[in-house]
Amino acid sequence: MPSKCAGRARIGVLGAANIAKTALVDPMAFEPNGEIVAIAARDPAKALQWAKENHIPQVYDSYEKLLGDPDIDAVYIPLPNSLHYQWAKLAIESGKHVLCEKPLTSNAEEAEALSQVLLGHPNIVFFEAFHYRHHPAILNAKRAIQQELGPLQSLHVELDVPALFLPGDLHTDIRFQAHLAGGATMDLGCYAVNAIRYFGGEIEEVTSATPTLSERDKNIDLAMKATFKLAGGGSASFSCGFLAKLVPSMEVRVVGEKGKVSVLNFIRPDLLCVSTVSLGGEVRRDVNVDTRSTYSYQLREFCGAVVRAKEGKDWREGCRVLMGIEESIANMKVIDSIYQKASMAPRMKYPSLT
Repeated sequence: MPSKCAGRARIGVLGAANIAKTALVDPMAFEPNGEIVAIAARDPAKALQWAKENHIPQVYDSYEKLLGDPDIDAVYIPLPNSLHYQWAKLAIESGKHVLCEKPLTSNAEEAEALSQVLLGHPNIVFFEAFHYRHHPAILNAKRAIQQELGPLQSLHVELDVPALFLPGDLHTDIRFQAHLAGGATMDLGCYAVNAIRYFGGEIEEVTSATPTLSERDKNIDLAMKATFKLAGGGSASFSCGFLAKLVPSMEVRVVGEKGKVSVLNFIRPDLLCVSTVSLGGEVRRDVNVDTRSTYSYQLREFCGAVVRAKEGKDWREGCRVLMGIEESIANMKVIDSIYQKASMAPRMKYPSLT
């Protein structure tokens, strides 16, 4: 399967997931450094249909066959949470660069195991897909928080979404399947934890965690509220879940000694994002007018890194936003601690780690 352009990142997709259209196919139309060359799915008919709809030239009926294709440089992994560790590990060992959907793994132990695999493959590009971090509006908001607020006092993240936004419902959607490492904290909460750490620094301790549990499965949280002590001083909290009535709430609010910053819709600033900075009685509102998607910015970073790696260069040089495996481990450790504080079990381990 020859590449259309040897200088591009040639990407294969593991699984015909809905998110792949938004996160990869659509932004790839505007990406000069990459192309999608293959799709693999366990259901051959679904893979063929997905390939036809999205103009993908090659279809495989197993993930293993796609990973064995020497003409594929990288893989995008949009599989259920419980499968991330297994297929990210096999992809790395197959010499493929990896863009993996969040959360990276089911738990911190799996993330740490992946870091050991990466040690043996130092030239592998490895991204966890926290796409919001790549958008200029978010970079500008972080700059305002760091440079204008002074010492941080408190930070709160809201990520509350109505269930009607889900493809399924609160019983059938894969986000709420225990064997797939589901739960609101895994889905939306991983964003909230990541945002707290991104805007406010590392989390020292989970001080409280209150879940709203599924009536069908008491190990599945439909919503979670948690509070934290930050390592650099100050406190943080989040509210996340799928129980909002009609309108989603996606906001970061930060209070420092000198003022306040709020960031409305930090997850998708390309759709709508307003950052409000309040300092000394003065209020400044920065309305984002950059409609290029967060996924497009993320893909530009990933493809550029893969091309540099193919050229034998240090792929990390030139990355405007770099989130290494150490950050992924830190994120998963906090998520594990939230579940433990809520008297719930952390998400299940892949069988080879038990």
